[in-house]
Order: sequence, then C-alpha cells, then structure tokens
Amino acid sequence: MVIRKRRWMVALGFAGTAGVGCDDGGTQRGAPVDPVVEVTKTPVDPVTPVDPVTPVNPVTPVDPVVPVVVGSAEAVARIDANLETLRAMNLVDIGALVVDSPRAGGHCYGFPCDQVEEDAIRAEKAAALDVLVALATAIPEASPDPMGTACDLAAAMDSVDGNISTLHQLAIVDVGRFLVTEPATQQNCYNLPCPEDLARAAQADCAKSARLGAFAAAAAATFDGEVRVTPSAEEATAIAAIDANLNRLAALDLFDIGDLLFGAEIERSSCYVCNPEPQWRRVAATRLEALVNMAEAARDKLAMVEPASLVDDPACAPLTVEANMAFLRDLQIVDVGGLIERDPAAEGLCYVGSCGEAAHAQAHALACKRAVAVQGLVDSGAWNL
Repeated sequence: MVIRKRRWMVALGFAGTAGVGCDDGGTQRGAPVDPVVEVTKTPVDPVTPVDPVTPVNPVTPVDPVVPVVVGSAEAVARIDANLETLRAMNLVDIGALVVDSPRAGGHCYGFPCDQVEEDAIRAEKAAALDVLVALATAIPEASPDPMGTACDLAAAMDSVDGNISTLHQLAIVDVGRFLVTEPATQQNCYNLPCPEDLARAAQADCAKSARLGAFAAAAAATFDGEVRVTPSAEEATAIAAIDANLNRLAALDLFDIGDLLFGAEIERSSCYVCNPEPQWRRVAATRLEALVNMAEAARDKLAMVEPASLVDDPACAPLTVEANMAFLRDLQIVDVGGLIERDPAAEGLCYVGSCGEAAHAQAHALACKRAVAVQGLVDSGAWNL
C-alpha cells in the first residue's frame, strides 16, 4: 500500500515530500507536510499560423535576376549547401558543379595541370551557382490542383526534356533525369496503386513540371546561354591575337603549320575530356602565344650561327627530326606538319635547272638549322601549357 501510494505521489509531482514512504527516523510520523512549491512555466508564445500556400498551376514565371558572377572563397564554401538546396527541390537529379576547363583535373596535354587556374574556374562557377540557387528558391512550389482537376500529364512531360536540356547547357551543375513521383500502393488494390493514387501522382508531376519550366525559363533569361569563365586580361589579349600569333609562328619558317586546334573534343587522359569552344578558345589562345614566344626564342639563339656548321648536329638526323615534330603535334596547340626542307631553287640559292652540289649542300644546311632550332624549342622545358 505504501509503495502504491508513493508511485501515485510521484506521478502527481509530490516525490520527496516528508511523511511519505520510509525515512531514517529523523522525520516524525504525522508531522505536517511542507506545502509543495508549484513551478509555473513561462508560457510559450503561440506559433503564428502560416497562411496556406495558394495553389499555383502553372507556376508564375519569376523575373530573371541579373547575375553577378564574381568568384570568391565564400561562394566556393557554399557549393555543397547550394547543391543540396537544388536537390531538395526534388525536380531533377543534381550532380556536381561543372568545372569545365580542358585543364580541370588529372593531367593537361601530358603535363601537370595549373591548380591556380582550376581554382579560379571553380570560384567563378560557384558564384554562378549562387545565382542559380537564388533563382530556384524564388520560384514558389507548385501545388497540385486542390479541386482534383485531371492534368494532362503527357503534355506536361513533353516540356520536361527541353527544360532539363536548358539547365544542362548552362554548364553550372550536372543535371540529370526528371524525378517522377512514385504513387502509393494499397492493400485493397492488390498492393498496387489505386486509381486515386495514380491521379495524385500525376497531379504532383504536373505541378513539378510547371515549376521546372519556370526555373529553366528564369535561368535561361538570366544567364543567356552557357555560363563561361571570364577570361583574364592576358587571355583576352591572346584571344584577340590568335591570327597574328599564327602568322608569327609561320613567319619563323621552321615547320609547316595549320589552324589553331580548338572546338573539337579531344580526350587527353582518363581524367577529363576537353570541351569545345568557347570554353577552350581562351586556353588554346594562351597556349599558342606561349608556343610562339618559345619558338622565337629558340630561333633567335641561332641567328648568328652559320648553317654549314650545323650539318653534323644530331638534331638533323631524320629520326630525331620526326620525333621532335611528333612532340609538337602531340601538344595539340596547332596543326603541325613537317620540318620545312626546300630545294635549292625554292630557297633562292639558284635558278631552277641550274642548281649544283654546292646549292644542294646549302639547302641541306638551312634545313639542319631549322631542325636544331626545333630541337631547342623541344628542349626548352617550359611545357606546362
């Protein structure tokens, strides 16, 4: 009886009061019980009720936000959180940030990548991701029609692929498939979705399709096409000088050249595939300028050297010449042909039909001088382009 009484007292908050249960004799039985001090809790302010979301069907387009794409460490720190925000929309699969440079990751043209450039590209893309997330969160969540009006799911889904393509082409994040709503299953429908479950899932997908369309439209209007990394002043200068640099390289008269190599996907390693222009143009232009500067320096070192003194140089051996030309081709900067080797008449050493052994020897010596200059270019060691 004492035990039951104590449990009851504990339940009412009187645990520990004198005169209840067993004691050590210090408290006399029948002594007056101290009044229980009632603890009054501070009332919590009631939660302000939230107005119900007005159904939006379809989503009202949001005015585009003018992007300010300026890379920063803060934007980079927000990358993971921003990606999770996009995933939480539950519209499409969201992958990783797109760092779309031929120099991103792994090795670049067989040489170590420039980490500084990769970091700069990531920072600018992270800033573009900030803008994309701001657009996404500004679009209200589309609610299914509360009246249960049947939606034309087939018509709604017709626009999904185009909207996904629009977001994908921005090259900010990897965008995958549309996340279709899975209808609930019911026991009374043989553990399959009942007709009303299918209708609810269709309503949800119609609403999601409308929200995706508004998101894609706002993003397309904001970024106006692919988000590109802003060239530096040096890169902009190199881009403007592409034709001039090609002419400078041809004027060196060392080897045959063609066009600047960009605009084609070239798999250079297991780490990445180079993107086509315009992303690659700025890198290709910068590499071309570096190649021309090094080639001019190698040619100028031999300016005062007599060609005849170089005919026995190992660089003149045919196998060495071909190996050096193959090296330049593998750089994938310009379309490289062969070493320039002209006959005596083409070199201006004699008239056609009247060239003797001496003229042929001079033409060979000039070709050797070109071969030695190319060897100097290859041996320059500054090939982290």
